[in-house]
Amino acid sequence: LKLVQSQAMVRYVAQRGKLWGTSPEESVLVDMIAEGIKDARGIVVSFPFSVEQESLVAEIPMRTRKQLGPLESMIHSDEDGSLGFLLSGLSAADILLAELAEELTEMSPGALSGYPKISKLHKQVTALPQIRAYL
Repeated sequence: LKLVQSQAMVRYVAQRGKLWGTSPEESVLVDMIAEGIKDARGIVVSFPFSVEQESLVAEIPMRTRKQLGPLESMIHSDEDGSLGFLLSGLSAADILLAELAEELTEMSPGALSGYPKISKLHKQVTALPQIRAYL
């Protein structure tokens, strides 16, 4: 199998790792969230190539609000206090959002100040032993 598109790679690995939902409805939800996160990453992708990085950092709230606001509202809390998008457990959407949160906070430490659930989910995912070892 030769995969050449990044989103196809993410879906393939997530499906093999059982992180793409346990039903067709959950799978579609993960797919929609992944696409929203991809849209929000525009500022992150362009950052290293920008000669005006300070002005780009100032644009983070405006350029991410459209995606982060709805994502924040879609995160639910389980009985044990853990956060995530799916009732069935950890998903690729949780991991992708944590990755975006990591990138945004590296650019600007206060980038997630208006998004407490995203901030908590970021901490929860990056505390997972395998993720922590990778970072």
